[in-house]
Amino acid sequence: MFRLGQLSKIRINEKLGRLVQTRTHSFLAGAPFTTQKHHQVSYLTPSSRCFYSASVNLVRLPRQASIPVSSMTSENRRWNRLANRMAYFHEALAAKFDSIYTFSDGSFAKIMPLPAYLRMIMDFHDHLDTHHNIEETYVFPVLAQKMSSFASNERHKNSHKVIHAGLDKLRDLATGWKEEPTTFSPATLRSCLDEFKTPLFKHLEEEVRDLSAENLKKYYTLEEIDRLPM
Repeated sequence: MFRLGQLSKIRINEKLGRLVQTRTHSFLAGAPFTTQKHHQVSYLTPSSRCFYSASVNLVRLPRQASIPVSSMTSENRRWNRLANRMAYFHEALAAKFDSIYTFSDGSFAKIMPLPAYLRMIMDFHDHLDTHHNIEETYVFPVLAQKMSSFASNERHKNSHKVIHAGLDKLRDLATGWKEEPTTFSPATLRSCLDEFKTPLFKHLEEEVRDLSAENLKKYYTLEEIDRLPM
């Protein structure tokens, strides 16, 4: 049986549009790696590598700063494990959204063709969609046993619904522009991104805050935290 504590890393198969499992240590999708020289975030997909190699100075530093490991005691690290882990993935999502937003005025054309930019948009859609699907399937049900904000029809799942209304519209626009490139509209794209930008970043921040040590101590013992998935 698939155990929560032994979840495999999920990555996106771009061609088939489905999830596949790989035998690695993490279960959340699209794990990024960072290069300290440029403060950039990269994803293990061809289009992402193309994008970030061309725009290393445009991805700004993450909004959510995790607590430096060296400054925490062993016990504090255990309490903050969930928040730091979630912040790690949220930073990647935020950086990718910010980069797409920066180029949504049409300036992407200076460094890449439209098809490459549209692939970047679809990569972002797939990454966020998969991240949320895994949360709702494996993580939220466990947390909801003690934390009502993660239950169905409560704050976090309701935030997902609001975000995905805009995210799905973004996917449909990118699909249409791929089929009819001459119809691409920077104004339409920017308007779509604006529709869910605020709810997205609010949710990313709230989710990490709810998983902070300060909040978790209201509901769990440290031993229970050690057994939670992520």
